Amino acid sequence: MKLTQLLIQAGILAAAAPEGAPAVEPAAEAKAPVTRRVTLEELRGRAREARQESLQGDLGLQTSPEEVYRQSGIEEPQHGFRLDRLGELLREKGIGNPEAARAELVMVLAENKVPLETLLDDAQRRDSALDSYEERLVQRVKDWRSGFQQQVQALRRQAAELMEEAERLEQSATRVDKQLEDWRSRKRAAEDELERLGQLLMEPTR
Repeated sequence: MKLTQLLIQAGILAAAAPEGAPAVEPAAEAKAPVTRRVTLEELRGRAREARQESLQGDLGLQTSPEEVYRQSGIEEPQHGFRLDRLGELLREKGIGNPEAARAELVMVLAENKVPLETLLDDAQRRDSALDSYEERLVQRVKDWRSGFQQQVQALRRQAAELMEEAERLEQSATRVDKQLEDWRSRKRAAEDELERLGQLLMEPTR
């Protein structure tokens, strides 16, 4: 550029670039490496899927006690009374004192001719059903957690690989910037030499 400006100033060269001058394109030496296997968005998607699996009730964590009773085949007592429902009755009436609560329950059962044995037997079967469901649920969660941990470890490995690749890309960018500065230094040196030689040849004409 320096020699060109010198020639223009001397009137030897028109301001426009010489016609037919070939445009030299920089050689495409280094191409940015393509990220491999999995993207960050895909990693996030996998993590979301793993979280949603546990939140959607697939493990049975959202199953209510009533649903457990139904799954266990426990039917409603013919007399219509259940121990847990009697607890609701006490809460509705605001009875919290143990003696008053006991008296109220005895009276209700007597008035409706509900044998205490059948009430307790029904309650025991419901309690056993809940215990059995809990055992199955705990095992199900253990199995799920084992698979989940494998996914977590795989995601962490892939994330670490992506971070390493990002670091390599950063280093590549730094090298390219340095190469650009080196090329500009060589360009300036070449321009200075062209300018110096041009001045030597043009000196007698001044």
